[in-house]
Amino acid sequence: MQKKRREALGFIGHHPGFFVAMSIRRFAYMWTAFWNLDPSNLDVEFHYPGNVFLTVVSTVLMLVGLLQAFRKARETAVPYLFVLGVYPLIFYFTHPEIRYRHLIDPVIIILAALGARFLLLGPEAMRTTTSQDLSARTA
Repeated sequence: MQKKRREALGFIGHHPGFFVAMSIRRFAYMWTAFWNLDPSNLDVEFHYPGNVFLTVVSTVLMLVGLLQAFRKARETAVPYLFVLGVYPLIFYFTHPEIRYRHLIDPVIIILAALGARFLLLGPEAMRTTTSQDLSARTA
């Protein structure tokens, strides 16, 4: 293992630009399921366009939901941000596979549902109903 570690660190040391570029590509892939526009790869890339669409839409809705969660209840949103920020880090630097994202899909779906609700119903959908509101409606 030490030999492989030295080889990896040596490669990164000799090719830092390549390592940064690949890490950025891996980050984008993790959140969009889209790798590149290389003509030789487009057949494979768009073999499952529904996957790219679903991943991009869920990511956008998740970000909207996370923003709304922070506006509404910051202390409740922090654990979601922690999971989304920490779990995929290793995959940005090593080997990304969209299947690795499936472990955080429940968090993504919860936030995406919150984001979809906000986008469909507007800011009023995020307002919490209080007991005073309920008693005012029945009076």
